[in-house]
Amino acid sequence: MNVEGRTIEEDAVSAPPPDLSEWALHAFCLGARSSPHPVVAMDDNGRILYYAVGGIDMDRLMELGLKPNESQLALMKAYRLLTVEDGRLTTSFPVVGPQVMGELRRDIRAISADVTQSIRRDSEEMCAELARRGHAHHGYAVVFGHAVDGLVWEQLRDQLPSTKLSLERPFWNGAFWAIHPRRDDAAGVNEHPWSEGTLVSVWSARIAFELRSFLTESAVGRLTHNADGVLPVIHSDDSDELHRHGKLIAERLAEAILCDPRSKALSERIVGTHPGESLLIFAHELIWDLMDCLVEATPLVRPRALDNGSAPASDLRQLLFIRQ
Repeated sequence: MNVEGRTIEEDAVSAPPPDLSEWALHAFCLGARSSPHPVVAMDDNGRILYYAVGGIDMDRLMELGLKPNESQLALMKAYRLLTVEDGRLTTSFPVVGPQVMGELRRDIRAISADVTQSIRRDSEEMCAELARRGHAHHGYAVVFGHAVDGLVWEQLRDQLPSTKLSLERPFWNGAFWAIHPRRDDAAGVNEHPWSEGTLVSVWSARIAFELRSFLTESAVGRLTHNADGVLPVIHSDDSDELHRHGKLIAERLAEAILCDPRSKALSERIVGTHPGESLLIFAHELIWDLMDCLVEATPLVRPRALDNGSAPASDLRQLLFIRQ
């Protein structure tokens, strides 16, 4: 089998794990009833999906010691992770390994540095405004969660896969992909809507479990009332300085993603994807690198909770804000 021109017989030092459950798995599937992540982790599905990249016959799969039963195959097909045709299994989502990912991350750095300069002032203005409101420690969460991994998707909306559920796609819709090497420091955003707004949380793989445990239903209820003002509140109109500067950041970032010829060239290196999928993969890599550049170039401080396996409640609250 070949993954991006690499054979599975390459020496073990350079080859990625032969199990996609050990790769970084990412999804863009807002409103999903359930994501594909748990399905990849079940039984030996991750190994089956690894060997099925590019297609593999059932007989060859069995020679490798893998004997999927009908229920396994049916579940992976239902979650649109696998296609089976005439005894041949093919992984049906993008799998981007070290050869492409290493080059992509190296070359994204130059674009990140340029975008950093174009949004530096707005990022600093957002941090200054938060400090004026008494929320100086929320700078990273708000810049990332509201602008860089928030408003930017509104700017890119017409280029992205639909996430609307349907009878044909009842569990999830959008895009799902695997990458290696993993970026365990990469941040993500979750939203917890309620009648008057949305509680936004920024997470990383290291703190995700503890943050989920912290955000119980009762805790979310208390936080959204925000009676003691422990969380910053962003109003989604230009009268709010945080939103206004966040929108400018999102516009410049989207312009770099859509209009910079370097971005188009890098996206095209991600083969085996639809255009919307390659844009999503590239854009996520860019925003993660961009946040590293902002931390290096500005007073923005990465919250320590993102890099710890545990954190006190005061640190976890630095990962949260309210959008209305």
